[in-house]
Amino acid sequence: MLLSAVPAVEDPEVTAYQLEAFLDAGLLLHLHRTAGMSLERIIRGWEGLVTAVTGPGER
Repeated sequence: MLLSAVPAVEDPEVTAYQLEAFLDAGLLLHLHRTAGMSLERIIRGWEGLVTAVTGPGER
């Protein structure tokens, strides 16, 4: 419902699944432990994805 209010989001349902998939614990563990990505990089990736979907917010 919230993504429906974001003008840049063309398909809120698919976008919601994409955002949710990125938070999958198995994927995050794989990226960190197996692929060797730092936690900082994973966090920046999440922040970049959210910003791309919703636009820059205030910190």
